[in-house]
Amino acid sequence: FTLEPWLVRWEQGLERALFNEKEKRELFFKFNLEGLLRGDYESRMKGYSIGIQNGFMSPNDVRNLESLDLIPEEEGGNFYMVNGNMMRLKYTGSAYDSYYDDDKHKDTKEESEEKKKEDSDNGKTTENKEEENVKITKSRKSKVRSPNSY
Repeated sequence: FTLEPWLVRWEQGLERALFNEKEKRELFFKFNLEGLLRGDYESRMKGYSIGIQNGFMSPNDVRNLESLDLIPEEEGGNFYMVNGNMMRLKYTGSAYDSYYDDDKHKDTKEESEEKKKEDSDNGKTTENKEEENVKITKSRKSKVRSPNSY
């Protein structure tokens, strides 16, 4: 920047004029040039969104960069999070384990028997169902066109 030499002179002049010797050791002036260097609003928000979703920024990191009040710790302002869709495969569905472990959500033997009976009453055996699924899959495949057919 061509402004930097001037800003440094002003900072030094302010320190000389306003601080005593003890304050000069503890305090200093520094112009904040971030506003001049940062991009447009949309670009910054997209970048912040990516940072929060990928876990390398917290909401408070973003708020600090934007000179906004911080979110309290107990409300999650300093949490580093990742998108729930990007979890290790072995943990997929783990949020629902407690729901399905509950006995009232499991099929009882009687309900399973009833389902089998309903299917057999409709003339559908396990083999028939598998054949239907294969036919549906084959019919869908036949409608798919190869890239060379265009």
